Amino acid sequence: MTSAAISRPLRALGLCATSLLFLACAAPPAIDMADDPAPNTVPGSAMVANKSTNNTRAQAIGSYRDYLARYPDGPERDRVTRRLADLLLEQGEDPTVYAEAINYYEYLLGAAPAGAQRTELLYQLSRAYQESGRSQQALASIDQLLLRETDADPRLYADTRFRQGELLFSEGDYLKAASAYRAVVELGPSVSAYESSLYKLGWSLFKQERYREALPPLLTSLDLKLAPVGENTPQAPVLSAASREQVADLYRVICASFAQLDGVDSVDSYFRQVGSRSYQQQVYLELAQWYVERQRISEAARTWLLVAQRDPLGAKAPRLTARAIELYRQAGFQQRRVATQAQFVTDYAMDSAFWRQHAPADFPAVMLLLQSSLQDLARLSHQQARDNADRAAAQTAASQAEQWYRQYLVSFGDTMAATEMNMQLAELLFERGDYHQAADEYERIARSSHDSTLAAEAALGALRAIDLALPDASAAENALLRERATTDALQFLQHYPEHTAAEDILVKTGTALLEQQQYVRALQVGKDAVSYAMPDARSDTLPTSIALQQLGWSLQAQALFAMANYTDATAAYREALLLADQQDERQPALLEGLAVATYRQAGQALTADDPQTALNLYRQAAQLAPTAGIRSKAQYDAATVLLSQASWTEAIAALQQFRAAYPDDPLQPEVTRRLAYALQTSGNEALAANEYLQLGQAQGQDVTVQREALRRAADLFMQAGDTDQAIATRESYLQRFPAPPGTAADVMQELADLESARGNAGRRRHWLQAIVALENDSPGAGTLGLAAPAALELAGYQLADFRELQLVDPVQESLARKIEAMKRALQAFETAIDYGVAKVTTAATYHIATMYDELGSALLSSPRPANLTAEQLAEYELLLANRAAGFEQQAIDLYMINTAGDHDAQRNPWVEKSVQQLKRRQAAR
Repeated sequence: MTSAAISRPLRALGLCATSLLFLACAAPPAIDMADDPAPNTVPGSAMVANKSTNNTRAQAIGSYRDYLARYPDGPERDRVTRRLADLLLEQGEDPTVYAEAINYYEYLLGAAPAGAQRTELLYQLSRAYQESGRSQQALASIDQLLLRETDADPRLYADTRFRQGELLFSEGDYLKAASAYRAVVELGPSVSAYESSLYKLGWSLFKQERYREALPPLLTSLDLKLAPVGENTPQAPVLSAASREQVADLYRVICASFAQLDGVDSVDSYFRQVGSRSYQQQVYLELAQWYVERQRISEAARTWLLVAQRDPLGAKAPRLTARAIELYRQAGFQQRRVATQAQFVTDYAMDSAFWRQHAPADFPAVMLLLQSSLQDLARLSHQQARDNADRAAAQTAASQAEQWYRQYLVSFGDTMAATEMNMQLAELLFERGDYHQAADEYERIARSSHDSTLAAEAALGALRAIDLALPDASAAENALLRERATTDALQFLQHYPEHTAAEDILVKTGTALLEQQQYVRALQVGKDAVSYAMPDARSDTLPTSIALQQLGWSLQAQALFAMANYTDATAAYREALLLADQQDERQPALLEGLAVATYRQAGQALTADDPQTALNLYRQAAQLAPTAGIRSKAQYDAATVLLSQASWTEAIAALQQFRAAYPDDPLQPEVTRRLAYALQTSGNEALAANEYLQLGQAQGQDVTVQREALRRAADLFMQAGDTDQAIATRESYLQRFPAPPGTAADVMQELADLESARGNAGRRRHWLQAIVALENDSPGAGTLGLAAPAALELAGYQLADFRELQLVDPVQESLARKIEAMKRALQAFETAIDYGVAKVTTAATYHIATMYDELGSALLSSPRPANLTAEQLAEYELLLANRAAGFEQQAIDLYMINTAGDHDAQRNPWVEKSVQQLKRRQAAR
């Protein structure tokens, strides 16, 4: 309240306004104050001073000062001084002015008698002190004033007490200030300072932290401000700017008081006691705002939410909840924000009771918050499902996220964000392992989205989900899922042939169909892919589309190949190759496929008895193949066809080329065998022998093949006239393959014969001995048929030694040597006899018999000792005859043994020879 307003009671006491009339005479003129500007003396109102009034007051002040200066002791001095002091107090705004007024009032008080005049002077002095900022002097003046009977005038008393309260309040003495204000309030609404005192009483109590006591005066002040104008005007009054400011201030201090008590609970309690008010809800809202301004986030949000919960179907309820959510968001209180959002979407879901009373169009902000809350809740739960290490907790979060996503799609499926939310739902289901439902959602997005990029991504997601659903699917489900995957893949290729994933999808789909042996379907998929990727009139073919065409032809080729339609398969491969350049990483695989298809086509021609066509196709396959695998096989088979056609020269050249080109090929031994055969058949025994020799020496080759190759090489060396190589090859055979014994014995016999043919008797004897030793080491192994004749022949060497020894003088010594040689021969022949081979036994027996026969003859023809007498000589002759007769008889016995057996003399010459010897002996006798 201004000083002008405080001075109004004094003016109401009847102070007259006079004006000065200056007289040009020596005596003081009489003062006429009727034209002075009258001060505003109505308590509680504001003085409106315009320029004219200010000018008039200034003129009056000037006149009064001039009077006092000219007539300091004039009869009107006190009146003029009083009037000048009052005008200066009204003029104010300058400390010197107030000081001048104070001096005048103090002068007047010193001369004023007791009574109303002195009361008035004290009142004005206190005002002057107050306006000049001299609070203590003002309070002292008021104390003096209040000691007088000022309560006789309630209005003056009220104004004085109010000013006292203001001074005390400004000094911070809220206790005494409250007492002063209360004194005014107790006077009732009739005094003008009542409302202001009521308001300041509440503030004084608040400043003392007496919050509960402060509330009644504050709320009464609010009642007065917001009370309807009259009984017939129940609407709230239209407030001035100052009143609106005071109402706002009231709300602030009231809310601060409630906050210092129990907050919103105190508000509830208070209004239950005093009864409801029209502005009661506004108190809650102002309290919430008070909390917000002081960053007391939880209390502010709780207050808003409490108001919303009390009238959940009211128009303000969702908006207040929205404010709480936003406040939590700004403060970073995520947990509380999320919990509030969850309750919000439950209370204001599109199927809730709220929307049965309200139109969504009237609440656009609420609708937006509902959407954003569902989005936030879904994404947060989704992230929790991803991050939570506890499986059960993660599953719970995933289920909650799915609920939010689906609620959003049901409520806002036509919004721009719906597709993105649907995509998030699909990803959630995918991450949770619910691949069937994930595929459903992905497919829905792919069908409905207008965003081609997002639709393509969804289509890819569906394919991934189906792929992961396959391992756990039953047989029936597996077939359905594969068909679904194929359908989705074809749709993807049809709509997005330029997509970077199109190639992989076609490859995967085609591979799956080929693995499932759905060759006809795979063929059609390849044809469709080519069709989808073909350029149209609107655009050129993009590199991706070219690759897709190429893969389409490749898939067709593979399907045709699997159906054994190699002719069309080669054509499809050629189409694919036409779309590849030298840098294309697929070119080698396509060339390989074309080569294999051509190779198989050659096989079909060969089966159809068309060797020439087969030969040409094999050669084509060899030329096409980028790697050695199919190329080597094709060249080998081409050579085989040439062999079958007896084209020896070409076949030999082809086989030799294969050998040079593929030295490590597993077919090398077979090539060598065939090359040897071709060389042998074409009459080139020497080269053929070398090939067989190489085959026989090849490491890792089948042992049987090696043995046969070495034997054949040895024979061919003989046919070529290369005896030395023939012998060396057989010896190499024996070193590598000493078993089986029967075959080894045959080779030894061959070596013995070859050595004999070239006159090397010693080497022949060596091999014969080896045959006998082999039989002795492995009896019954099939070597007997060669060992017995070999033993017989070896015994012949002993027989020759026996025959070579002649009986010479002295006979006794030479006879001993000859008998010793005979023993060795006998032992050798007995060894041959022991094998039990009839022809060998008869031969050995015959040779033994001849030795006895020859020994007897040798004795008879041996030289006689020269120093014998006739009688001694006769006796010597008798002895020789007797000894020779014994040897002869032994021979006869042996010849008889040969003839006594059941032998076919015609087939066994040794029996016949024995018979002849016997006949000769009988004739001699």
